[in-house]
Amino acid sequence: MTKARRSFWIDGLVRQNAKVALGGNVTVRKADVREAQEIVLAPVIEKGHKMSFGHGLDNFMKRGLFKRPLIKGDIVIVPGIVLLGGAVPFAVIRTKPEGMVRIIDETEVTVREEPFYEIDGLTSDELYRAFVDRLADRLSDILDEFGVRIDGIEGQVGEKARSLARRVRDLLRDLQ
Repeated sequence: MTKARRSFWIDGLVRQNAKVALGGNVTVRKADVREAQEIVLAPVIEKGHKMSFGHGLDNFMKRGLFKRPLIKGDIVIVPGIVLLGGAVPFAVIRTKPEGMVRIIDETEVTVREEPFYEIDGLTSDELYRAFVDRLADRLSDILDEFGVRIDGIEGQVGEKARSLARRVRDLLRDLQ
């Protein structure tokens, strides 16, 4: 059997969960994914900060992560959950059964309000900063990808686009 080599683009969060560096090589194979009976998630936020969730978040999270493969230690983003315009990362802190699971209708999803502070030896502050760094990398990639298109825009709209790109680049430099 011949091994096919292909290049795929994966975002920073997927690379973080897979523990792969940018430009690294990975081997892709079929995973043994079992149906989750229970999954516990917690927000990844800086130490000293707190979050309060409204009623029904567990079901919202369940719908947002439905059938998605998860394993303890993964950091996930659920579409529609934002704080001050930014995505809120959540850590998978426990699954039942252990190992790779996917959420189904019968899965009990629990979201803890207490922030997540450590997984695989990393504190939540380190995970939060890693998430911000990866987000900054992704935004930088997007700016590079669309830079040519922005430069080609003429007039007032073009100047606004270039100004926005400069501001985002400055913000990314400050984050790093």
